Amino acid sequence: MTPAIRIGFYVVYGILAAAIGIRLVLRWREATDRRFDVGDRRLVGASVFYLLVPVTIALHEAGHAVAVVALGGRVTAVEYMLLWGEVAYEGPFGVWSEWLIALAGNVVSVALALAIIAWTVRRPGRAAWNYARLELARISLLLVLVLYPLFCLVGFPGDWTRLYAPATWPAGLPLLVLHVGAIVWALREWRGTLAPRRASPQGGRWKQRYRMLASPVRDALDAARGRLDQNPGDAAALLSLGSAYLAAGASAEALDPLRRAAEASPDDARPSFLLGLAELDRGLFPQAIETLCSAGRAAESTPMLSHEIVLALATARLRAGFAADALETADVAREERADDPRALLVWCDAAVAVGRAADATAELERALPRASGALAIAIRERLELIRKRA
Repeated sequence: MTPAIRIGFYVVYGILAAAIGIRLVLRWREATDRRFDVGDRRLVGASVFYLLVPVTIALHEAGHAVAVVALGGRVTAVEYMLLWGEVAYEGPFGVWSEWLIALAGNVVSVALALAIIAWTVRRPGRAAWNYARLELARISLLLVLVLYPLFCLVGFPGDWTRLYAPATWPAGLPLLVLHVGAIVWALREWRGTLAPRRASPQGGRWKQRYRMLASPVRDALDAARGRLDQNPGDAAALLSLGSAYLAAGASAEALDPLRRAAEASPDDARPSFLLGLAELDRGLFPQAIETLCSAGRAAESTPMLSHEIVLALATARLRAGFAADALETADVAREERADDPRALLVWCDAAVAVGRAADATAELERALPRASGALAIAIRERLELIRKRA
């Protein structure tokens, strides 16, 4: 890299980092309070990237340098470009010594990221602080396990070129298995396909933990717990706590506070509705049907909530195997809100289950030209599934 390019990079990066730093100082109180919103999340994330990630890169390069000295060599130069770097060295090194030197920096980065995650889980703070820590760990792991290996794969020299060199395959092959396995696990866990017993749209347990630590859910949980410490029977606090757990995808944890809130406020449809959703997510279909029916009776004077309850009830009945009842319930939902695509999808699923695949196909094909985004994808998936079953 030419000196001009290097200086230009430092100048541009420095300007961006200074702008982020000044904005963070000016909005420090708002960004770190207990109302962690989308704007705060963006500011904290940008601050982590521009101000803290370069520190982890420096530690990564320091890991290489320490390994060189520990193995009897001498560091001759260090090129540090804030987001990447290189350590030049000399010494009586063979293939395996260079393999260990290449490994050392990556071990430092991974160990640092795992230590930050463990610290956040064991000693959580406000949502803003938790998000900053976990974002730093996430970016560090993304750089060292994904981005840097990709650069090596397309021809740039780097650590992973040495780590996976043919001469070091006895150690490189187990490392490759561990490397690929960690990436696949992370992707599947984030998408939720490793959730207990079934895939969960809320993500796996680590994604749920992330939401509970590094989102507005964290502050809602803290506030609700504080109110419950003062009054364990506070129905509103129980509802807030259960809602926060449910928003984080932690439906198992949501069951108890929502059940207690529903018992404390039998005339309020909201606790029963949310309890029904939690039971539905946990696969407790008979209980969900009973709870949602109770919520429906309490919500007769609230049309919007009533519609949501009817939709959830149709889904619960379908998953419980009561397809005919689910179809009738979905009919009610479509009559209430003909423009709600969720009602259409539940109705079509129920229609297929009772043997009315042709009717479902006609409805889906009629809706497809007006659909876009996620709805269009869902309709196409259902049409493809119907054709495969035919």
